[in-house]
Amino acid sequence: MRPDEFANDPRIKDIELATVCFVLREITRDGPESILRFLDLWAKHFPKIRLAVTELYRQDDNAIKSLMTRSIPEHLLHHDMSKQNPLYRKEWLSIIERSHFEIVESLQRLPPIPPWPAGTSMSGETLVIEARG
Repeated sequence: MRPDEFANDPRIKDIELATVCFVLREITRDGPESILRFLDLWAKHFPKIRLAVTELYRQDDNAIKSLMTRSIPEHLLHHDMSKQNPLYRKEWLSIIERSHFEIVESLQRLPPIPPWPAGTSMSGETLVIEARG
């Protein structure tokens, strides 16, 4: 079913929230424009349905160096080699700011995976976003 057909399906009229978990990083390899296009299409076809976006964040070099024995570097390498692109939290926030969406809630910030060192940034988050206007 094409997005415009799905958007006009009467069965979705009562949907308030849809979820996208660990998927948007799959389309970031060409930069943020692909996510912005996705969000534009979402706003066009589903303007009243909020979107809960869950993603893991890329960690900075200091965090990765301290985690060398915990398979995190391999995890990031796998994503980089498969042309996925986990982004830093500030990059996700910048993309959402540039889009036609706004963050209405952070459902959960995923804590650093134990035993990450003190001071390491969060590993991920679920952001609920909705189309502006």
